Amino acid sequence: MTESIIDISKWQHPNGAAIGYKAVFDAGVRAVIIEARDEDGAVNPYFAEDWKGFAAVGMGVGGYVFCRPGVDPVSQADDLKKILQWGPAWADIEADGFTVELERAIMEKAEGAGAYVPGYVLEAGSGYMVGPAAWTTSGSPGSLDATILQHGVATIPGIEGDVDVDTWEDSSEAFLERFGLKVVVASPPAVALGEKIVGMVGCSSGGYWICSAAGAVYALGGAPYLGGLNGNALSEPIVDIAAAGPRGYWLVSESGAVNGFGRARYAGGVPKLGAKPAA
Repeated sequence: MTESIIDISKWQHPNGAAIGYKAVFDAGVRAVIIEARDEDGAVNPYFAEDWKGFAAVGMGVGGYVFCRPGVDPVSQADDLKKILQWGPAWADIEADGFTVELERAIMEKAEGAGAYVPGYVLEAGSGYMVGPAAWTTSGSPGSLDATILQHGVATIPGIEGDVDVDTWEDSSEAFLERFGLKVVVASPPAVALGEKIVGMVGCSSGGYWICSAAGAVYALGGAPYLGGLNGNALSEPIVDIAAAGPRGYWLVSESGAVNGFGRARYAGGVPKLGAKPAA
């Protein structure tokens, strides 16, 4: 399933306000990346406090550095390496004036750091991501490939004001491994006799998936099992399943709600059919 991640900095502590770490976790957020140094070179004074607070409630925690053009790449790489001593680290490279050479110089000196890619950069067509590292200015070689992608802002319980919201662009297994969380090996649900089957779809690497109205997914013939909704208290039945390549699928409910599993990204759903718009 697509994992929800937030990006925070000192600005999530207006006038020294505390963050309710458990409230954030209870809202369904499973990981956070914390800015260690901003675009002006200022250190986030809440970095250690927030890292420990989120980790204590069971969330995955990482850090990132806002990388800057015109600043020595060695010092910027050193900032990333300091975060890597705590856990996973990402380079946020979005400032105007960045060059491919500077980006590479930073990333090569900060082995193990990944990419944090603001979605508006890609949507505007002004950048590309290079390999497993970071996106770069227009004209860079490489393929669209990153682990974290920012897609908007939202209000999250436990945090004052809006916060950047991101998605994890890889498998759930990779998410758990990257953030050092407990890896749970998923297994298909037990077959319930009399259960209504509502959909079947082929897997491009072989095999197929079958889903039931209760949200159970059965993986057959080599298709990987990536999770399901069985066991949840569903308010409406599932009516269909669709494939998203060899490592993902979507389940859609009777009212048009969509649930993505594996590498199937959530892109929105349909409001409940027949519902009247708010006045």
